[in-house]
Amino acid sequence: MPAIEEKRRALTAYKACPSEHNLQALRAVHNKVQQTARKCANNYWLQLCSRIQMAAYTGNVKGMYDGIKQALGPIHKKTAPLKTVSVNDKVS
Repeated sequence: MPAIEEKRRALTAYKACPSEHNLQALRAVHNKVQQTARKCANNYWLQLCSRIQMAAYTGNVKGMYDGIKQALGPIHKKTAPLKTVSVNDKVS
């Protein structure tokens, strides 16, 4: 990505010569990279939402649920290990 390369060059220039000018340039490039990342993430979610919506409109239930699963991420099944193999009731 050209924006990341530009940020890397600005960071290298700032580390080589830490001046106010280089710091301002680094901050400007950092802001530009952050805006680009936010736009890409927003486009991803908009496309995913439109795919889910189109699947719902056309009656494609599998496509709709696949899109929802993609949006929610993988399901983690958690199991707790047993403390002991045998269970003994304690009577007091």
